Amino acid sequence: MARKLARESAMKLVYERMMGGDGIGTLQSLKEYPILSENDKQYIDRVMSGVKDHALNIDKIIEQSAIDWKVNRMPKVDLAILRLGAYEILYMEDIPPSVTANECVEIAKKYGEEKSPRFINGVLGNIIASIGGDRVKRPEK
Repeated sequence: MARKLARESAMKLVYERMMGGDGIGTLQSLKEYPILSENDKQYIDRVMSGVKDHALNIDKIIEQSAIDWKVNRMPKVDLAILRLGAYEILYMEDIPPSVTANECVEIAKKYGEEKSPRFINGVLGNIIASIGGDRVKRPEK
């Protein structure tokens, strides 16, 4: 349950950064902050840094995997979820890509629009397929 909460918190911070905030500075303002473990906080920091450091590659892969969609036209919540999911799939070898996709779909059910879960599942599924499924050929770090 804790990783699920940490993943949701990371998505909120990715979204907050997309909307003009700094993301990292608001980690302590999350209502979940007191119950997150130190490992969860490290996971969030890793995701926030990784999404920022690999933003161009992540967005390029999202666009390639989202047929007929550009990132600047996607709903912002969906894009935040996709950036989180793409980062985990591409750069976090300790998390199976299928777990990431499933968790991102659950986040989309909670925070996205009616069609968001299906959209998120399709795009992340395409990303997973493009790297060879759960036998991952991840890009150079």
